Amino acid sequence: MTSKEFSIKLKIELLKNNMTTEQFAARLGINKVTLYRKIHKLETFTLADIIKIRDIFGKEVAEALFFGD
Repeated sequence: MTSKEFSIKLKIELLKNNMTTEQFAARLGINKVTLYRKIHKLETFTLADIIKIRDIFGKEVAEALFFGD
């Protein structure tokens, strides 16, 4: 999955959950700039980030984001 596809899928999940990128970054314990870098693959998501995303959106969504096509 390209960073653009990942970004679109993540934005869809944020909309479904009525969450802004700022709120999402805060729930991950990072700032908005760091989230941007991770989304656009300038930095990588850590296992701890992925676990937090699973806790926020659920297992199926996390798997689709990180392990889907």
